[in-house]
Amino acid sequence: MNNVRLILVKAGKEKISVIREIRMITGIGLKEAKDLSDNVPSIIKESISIKEAKQIIKNFKELGAEVELH
Repeated sequence: MNNVRLILVKAGKEKISVIREIRMITGIGLKEAKDLSDNVPSIIKESISIKEAKQIIKNFKELGAEVELH
């Protein structure tokens, strides 16, 4: 099942690290990643596997961000 969607709900205190993580996951530019972190809730990634989504969620939680799986 590859129709999982990750949504950033809260960037948290480590916002710069969260922006870096968004850029690494999505491949988008700095301004776009900053916009996603500023305008929550934001879709970070769509149509991914549960396994990949769980790893991404773990990475964001370590940075203090909140991410939901839909």
